[in-house]
Amino acid sequence: MNNLGWTALHEAVVLADGADTSGRFGLTPAVHAEQRGLSAMAAFLSCAERSGFEKCRALAAN
Repeated sequence: MNNLGWTALHEAVVLADGADTSGRFGLTPAVHAEQRGLSAMAAFLSCAERSGFEKCRALAAN
């Protein structure tokens, strides 16, 4: 959590500008989540990368 009380996910959503999200090493947040065994988060992020957050809202409820 940063000094504003935001998590990294808050920052990613609030500060996103539609730019490439693959980061310095070419891995998207979905790939990082999958590598760490966070399958539900990886599924949501993969869906959002393809279709946008609104279309993936049902996955977020799981």
